[in-house]
Amino acid sequence: MNYAGRIRGLCFPSVLLLLLIACVVPEPIVAQQHGPPAREMLRRVAILPFSAGPAIVESAEERGVAEIQALVVEHLRSRNLSVIDVTEFGAALADRNEDAPYDVRVAAGVASEQFEATALLVGHVVRYRERVGNTRMSSQPASVAFELVLRRTPTGAILWRGRFDETQRPLTEGPARASRLPGGGLRWITATQLATWGVEETVNAMLGGP
Repeated sequence: MNYAGRIRGLCFPSVLLLLLIACVVPEPIVAQQHGPPAREMLRRVAILPFSAGPAIVESAEERGVAEIQALVVEHLRSRNLSVIDVTEFGAALADRNEDAPYDVRVAAGVASEQFEATALLVGHVVRYRERVGNTRMSSQPASVAFELVLRRTPTGAILWRGRFDETQRPLTEGPARASRLPGGGLRWITATQLATWGVEETVNAMLGGP
């Protein structure tokens, strides 16, 4: 075998191995931009009332936005972080300027000046689709996607960004991906269960570990 033939012989198994790894190892649960911020930056966190994407159109989906927001607050507080009440913060923004809730720079300034917050957390829910069916069979699986962006106060500069985007698939279509879901992929879960898991994983990623 000549030199070129030997090179091709070595490359083919390598490519095959890479393809096999890509099929076996799923994408990270949370796609992150920047590493976890210093704990000092999370001493006191203000949360901007979560926004919803254009795909959120039904009342159940709108309730899903509120659900994800509440889950984020719950998980942050369970990690012993001081979290400013979302309603109180939203009211302060509304008193300051009717457009303030949609301007992160204004929100970051208000969070620092009025609440002594060290960080502002901005949440955006892209998709919240409920399961159609039951735990044994489903014609439409649960699907949830949201993004959290942590910003420095009072400047509004981005400290960390994380995105969770998951649609449950049958265990046979991707065992490694499905098996990490609540229930190990052996049953069809609800959007609430998927969102709860997603929020926990996202908050853990932001804080640098469980």
